[in-house]
Amino acid sequence: MGTDIWGLVRARCAEFFGRHTNTDEQAALEVRLDGFERDLATVPAEDRKDTVRVYTRSVARDLQPLADRSPQAAEELAGLVADLAAATGSTQGSAVINSGVRIAHNKVNRDLNFGGHTNTVGEQS
Repeated sequence: MGTDIWGLVRARCAEFFGRHTNTDEQAALEVRLDGFERDLATVPAEDRKDTVRVYTRSVARDLQPLADRSPQAAEELAGLVADLAAATGSTQGSAVINSGVRIAHNKVNRDLNFGGHTNTVGEQS
């Protein structure tokens, strides 16, 4: 958002929405993205990076339910994020999307490692 690459981002997102949403949902998501782009154009340059970060988190929350709908949607979205990160030179593009791995009702007696981060798991009641 707020860069010359916006046309590519907009087109790729619209294609993804078209494959994984209904017409109304697609239109709402596209309006939301376009609104972010318009709003970002009014943000002073020194505040733009922080604003993009906030908007990116918001978009990620919007996209997560789409990725949860099917393994194909999740895989396609992960590929889309990777492609856009490469096109923009971002090293953090993949951080926007949840991997989809969910762990529930497991007992762990030691540390776990998720994505290179160690998380200590204690007893839960």
